[in-house]
Amino acid sequence: MSQKLIDLKSPRPRFARSINVERDSGSDAIEGYLPVGRAIDAIGRLASALNRDDVEVALSLTGPYGSGKSSLAIIISALLGPEGDPARGSAEALLDEVAPETLAIVRSARIRLGAEETGFIRASATADREPVTATVLRALVHGAERFIPAKGQTRTHKSVLGRLHQMLSQFEGQNPVNPEPRSVRREVERLSTLAPVLILIDEFGKNLEAFADAPSEADLFLLQELAQHQ
Repeated sequence: MSQKLIDLKSPRPRFARSINVERDSGSDAIEGYLPVGRAIDAIGRLASALNRDDVEVALSLTGPYGSGKSSLAIIISALLGPEGDPARGSAEALLDEVAPETLAIVRSARIRLGAEETGFIRASATADREPVTATVLRALVHGAERFIPAKGQTRTHKSVLGRLHQMLSQFEGQNPVNPEPRSVRREVERLSTLAPVLILIDEFGKNLEAFADAPSEADLFLLQELAQHQ
C-alpha cells in the first residue's frame, strides 16, 4: 500500500502559517527558529540599550515578507519573560548555543532593571489599518493581562488594566473617542512601576497606511511620547 509523505512526516504548526505576535507564544513558537546574524545583532543592540540610562530604547526592524521579523519579536518577548517560563528557557537555550555573549547582555539587562524574576510586561500587538493609539492600547491590554503582579502590586495592576480596558472600549465604540497620547503614556508610567514595559508592534506599516489616509485621526505622536519617556 502506498503512502503519502504527509502521512509519514508533517510540518510543525509554526511552519504551516505566519507567526502572529499576539496569538503565538511559548516554546512551540520558538522551536525550530534559526537566529541569523542580523537577528542576533538586533537582540544585542536592544539588550545593550537596556543596560544604559543615556539612550532611548526604541528600535525599528524592516525587511521583506517572510524574513523572520515576527519570529524575532517572539524570541525577544520570550527572553524578557518571567523566571521559570518555558518559553524563556527555550529562547535562552537557543541564544546560548549561537551567541552566549549576547545572552549574557540580556541577563545583565534583566538584572539591572529588576526584572530577572518577574520579567517585563510584554505588550505585543499586530497592527491593523488603524490609528497607532488603537494598536498600542490593544498591546498594553494584552501585556497587562498576562503579567502576574507581585504581592502588593495587585491593586495598581487592576486599576491600570481597568483604565486600559476603558480607553480601548471607548476607542472601539460606535462613537470612537481617541485618547490623548499623554493619557496613554500615564498608564504606561503606572505599569512601569510594576515592571519594565516592552511594547512590540508588528505590521507597523498598516498604522502608516492609516496615518496616510487620515493624519489627524491616526497621529503617530504617541510613539514619540513613549520613546522619549524614561
